[in-house]
Amino acid sequence: MMQQSLSTKLSIGGGRRESLAGHALVTLLVVITASMVMISAAVVLTIATSEASSLVLRSQQTLMVAEAGLEEALMRLLRDPNYTGGTLTLGSSTATITVTGSNPKTVLAIAETGAISRRVQVLVTEDMGMMVVSEWKELRE
Repeated sequence: MMQQSLSTKLSIGGGRRESLAGHALVTLLVVITASMVMISAAVVLTIATSEASSLVLRSQQTLMVAEAGLEEALMRLLRDPNYTGGTLTLGSSTATITVTGSNPKTVLAIAETGAISRRVQVLVTEDMGMMVVSEWKELRE
């Protein structure tokens, strides 16, 4: 009789062990799934941040090309007051320069790098043989 009660106790205890092992497996699966979701979210955020940073950098480079176009135009206007514009290519960016008006002259440079476009404008007056820049601004579209 002693053996029977001992085996009954073992089988009852064995069932609890299987139940606890099942709970541990379910808990482990939940933890692994949650970890994978968090890692995936971190990867997506990293990629999005990287793309945004790249876009900001290209936009700043495009602005610098537009300003270089204005500086080129001002230099050419000093040498040739009848200069009406042209293009300036730097790397993969191109600035289109137009000069309109007489006094003041409006100099506009539109730089493009792929789908990014930046516009900068300068107003230039001539006063007693000297060129005076009265306004330098970026135009928003």
